[in-house]
Amino acid sequence: MSRVVLLEDIEFNGKLYKRGHQFNVVGEDGMRGLDLEDDNGNCIGETRFIRHKYEFVDRVRDKKLKDLGI
Repeated sequence: MSRVVLLEDIEFNGKLYKRGHQFNVVGEDGMRGLDLEDDNGNCIGETRFIRHKYEFVDRVRDKKLKDLGI
């Protein structure tokens, strides 16, 4: 299961999710984006227009390791 991490704060359905908050990818629609769910069951759907506000955790990890020369 893929996970994403927020790169900046997002407000969705009256809830504020802070930078660094993580979600599991629970669905994907090529036209509407990813469907996300956090560990508490909170969902964000159709993320196409906020794609720049999150990144896959494995990509962030790989970049950090590369920057450290590991």
